[in-house]
Amino acid sequence: MASEYNTKLTLESEEPFARANQTWNLNMIQEVLDSGHGVGTHCDIGGIFTGDVSANVEAFAKMFEENKARVDALVGPDNNKGCS
Repeated sequence: MASEYNTKLTLESEEPFARANQTWNLNMIQEVLDSGHGVGTHCDIGGIFTGDVSANVEAFAKMFEENKARVDALVGPDNNKGCS
């Protein structure tokens, strides 16, 4: 549909979908990129932290880095600018 209207999409992958691409050796994220669209990392960690938030900032940042690394492994860090 996007091609029909000459538009560009940015599709974001979360950790489970990126892991599935690797597990089944079917890199659909790269196919999206190859078709002229953008890709990114959807870093929806959720509200898992309670209590002292400052004590959890490092752990929270590590989760974002792990999510981004999974998509980086599929399309390279130059094509995956960050987490949103």
